[in-house]
Order: sequence, then C-alpha cells, then structure tokens
Amino acid sequence: MLLPLPAAAASAVVESLSHVDRSGRWRAVEQSDQGSVLRPTGEDLLRKGATLQTGDRLVTRAARVQLRLSDGSVLNVGEDSELSLEQQADESSFSRLRQSAGQVWYRMRNALVVEHGAVETIVEGTRFLVRQGAEGARVQVEEGQVRTAGQALGRRQQLVLDPSGAGQVSRWTPKAADFASTWALGRPRWQLGLLLSPQLRSGDELAGGGGLRVVAGLHLPADLRLQLSGGMNALTGPSLQVPLGVGLAWQPGAFSLGGELATALERCSNACGDPLVQLHLGGAGFVRYAHTLSRRLSLLGEVRGGYVGGLVVEPGLGLELGL
Repeated sequence: MLLPLPAAAASAVVESLSHVDRSGRWRAVEQSDQGSVLRPTGEDLLRKGATLQTGDRLVTRAARVQLRLSDGSVLNVGEDSELSLEQQADESSFSRLRQSAGQVWYRMRNALVVEHGAVETIVEGTRFLVRQGAEGARVQVEEGQVRTAGQALGRRQQLVLDPSGAGQVSRWTPKAADFASTWALGRPRWQLGLLLSPQLRSGDELAGGGGLRVVAGLHLPADLRLQLSGGMNALTGPSLQVPLGVGLAWQPGAFSLGGELATALERCSNACGDPLVQLHLGGAGFVRYAHTLSRRLSLLGEVRGGYVGGLVVEPGLGLELGL
C-alpha cells in the first residue's frame, strides 16, 4: 500500500507509544522493545519522541504507535504493522508512505493516492483505516471522499481489495472495535458527556423534576475510569439543586458500572415560605451504555440511583465526546 505525500510530510514523530505489559494490558510507555525503527544506519528501539525520515521503516509487534507527520497529519499504527517513508524514484516533489502490513488509521490534511496492485485510489483530506494483509487490503472511510476503479467511495463506506486488485464497495458502520487496535491506549483518554436527566426523589415527600447532567471520565489502568459529575436540577416543591459527584467506574467495553460519593446543594423554601439552603451528602451507583456513532462521538444512556437527601432515581440520555 503506497501513500504518496507532499515532500514536507516526509518525516514523522512518535507522539505516543503503548505496549502490552506482563499482565496483558495496554499501557503508555516512553520506550518499548515490542517494535523498532529500521534506518539505513541501523536499528533503534521504539521510543516516544523518535523521528522517522525518508528511508526509515517502522515495525510494530505487541505495540501501538501514534505518528504525527510534519504537515500535521496523524497516523495511528496498530500492532503487527509495517510502515516506511520512501522517496519517489524520480526524486520529484513527492515522497511516499508504504504500508506493507497491519492496520493504520490515517487523518490526512492533504490529498494522496493509495496504490494496490493495478488499482489506484485517490483520497482527499480524509480520515480512514487501511488494513493490509496476505488476503488483500481493506480501505474504510470515516470522513472524506475516495475515488477508485471508476467508483465513488464516501463517508462510512469501505473498499475491499483482493490480491488480484479487484475491488468491492459496501457500507461501513464504524465501531469502537475498529479503532481499538490502532488507538494508542485503545480509546480516547478523556470522555465528556452531557445528559438530559429526569429525576424522582423520595424524601420528606415525593418530588419529581429534572435537568442537565455533565459527566467527565479519565481512563485509568485495568479498565477503570475516574468519574466526575455535576449539573443542575429543578424539582417540584419548588427547589433548585446543584449536584456534584466523584467516583470510579469499571468500563471493559460499551457498558460501564460504577459508583460515586455525591453532594447536592439545594435552594428551596421552608414551611413558612422563607428561602432555605441545604447541603445533602450521600452516594449513588450507575449503569451506563455508550453506543458508538464515530471514533469520538457516542450516544449515551444511563440509569443512576442512590441516596442524596432522599432516595433518588435518575435515568439519562445524551451524547459523549472522546478527547
């Protein structure tokens, strides 16, 4: 798989690097023996901050690498992959990027050409995956446009090429698993969600209402996530609540299960109608499901329940962004 690029992009820097530790989990590292950079002058171990120039070849085993080209394009290279920067034979103003094996996710700033056998594919400033193996190649377009073999390939479509170069275009629905093997840590490190959340609370009396909830998560080792939440609720009574929470969640996949220590600052009225401010302390548990819409955006559903100034049940629906 050959990807000609402008001469200014004929260098790349290793921005992030991860490999499998002894427990079998992916973790970020500064240097790894699970891959190497092969240069005309010798072989170097993979390390964060390493620079690849024309003529260098990147080989990964149980490692994942994020590269940034000098034109700002980003490449996420999966395990068991091989990628090299090569100069065109005529020494023109273009160099080329050759993907010989494995899976790479590309976010390109410039138009480029993908060559496989007798097939030529033109990709214009797009985000796409390329899987290269003995059985042929697969090009999956997340955003942008591809023209190949007289066919148009657009957003959320894929091109499957067999070893003879024959191609077939079909629809493609991106899933988190499609990107997991090329993303340096398997998923974005930060997640930020916004949910519309009705609420039912049983305290001195039954109250209902709802509002907005903001949830933020930071991924930790062992599929754990540090959870922060906040928002604003309006309840019958009337009262206004500002809830805050901090806790942990376990997220092995699309589902996550967790709990948090929670507080709620409430402004309401007493029996005489005088304004009253109360601080409630408690805790809550939640089950959450994220349905992937794209590599960074997910549809988010949540059921949360606990005790914060009374028994509280809060379903929620919204969107989550990976950062």
